[in-house]
Amino acid sequence: MIAAIKIAAMASQARLNPPSDVWGDDNSNSKGEIIFAGTSIMAFNYPKGYPRFMTYNSMSFVASLGIIFLLISGLPMKRRIFMWLLMMAMWITITFIALTYLTSLQAVYPFHELGPITRVVEISVMVWLVLIGIVILGHTVHFFQWCVRKVRKLRKKNPSSLT
Repeated sequence: MIAAIKIAAMASQARLNPPSDVWGDDNSNSKGEIIFAGTSIMAFNYPKGYPRFMTYNSMSFVASLGIIFLLISGLPMKRRIFMWLLMMAMWITITFIALTYLTSLQAVYPFHELGPITRVVEISVMVWLVLIGIVILGHTVHFFQWCVRKVRKLRKKNPSSLT
């Protein structure tokens, strides 16, 4: 619960104060467009990455709120399905907060040195996705084994009910 609350707070703060900060005063850019105070500087300096940053940040925020909701809902956490849902929500939350961090890292890194950091980010994402894939595969296999055991147990109790 503490981790979910902390991630929700981080995501909320990142939305209010994005990397590179926000414009303090109304300005105009080189194209003559008006930039209003409170607008993200990252949105202008890193226009391809800003929507990704906001998407990842929003996903981590919503997933962490989902975790908090599951924990305070009063659902019986002794049931495997609820623990599995909670675990999946935590994986989603951690994945998206990591993607938020990596995107913000690219946004604030100097443009002339962006090549090496982009490579580091790509490798980090690939390693993370492989790790998550292995864990999800392991849990999926375990879940199917559990389902097969349950079905076999039901068939032994009442063979005519499943045909």
